[in-house]
Amino acid sequence: MLSAAQESLVDNKTHDAVITHLSDVTHVTIAGAKHEILMETDEVRAQFWEAFDALVDRVAPRNGVAAS
Repeated sequence: MLSAAQESLVDNKTHDAVITHLSDVTHVTIAGAKHEILMETDEVRAQFWEAFDALVDRVAPRNGVAAS
C-alpha cells in the first residue's frame, strides 16, 4: 500500500483501515508526494520505484524463489 505523505485528495486514514483487513501488506508512505506520485518529482518517483521493486522481488523474484 502506498500513501502520499502530503495527500490532499484522499484521506490516508482509509489506507490504515484497509491494511487492517490484509494479511500480507507493507505500507509505504512516499515523503514529499502529494497525489500523482508518478507525475511528481524525480525524488518522489524514485521512492515509488524502490517500493515497487521491493514488492516485485518479494512476490516474483528473479531467481524464482519468493521471500517468506
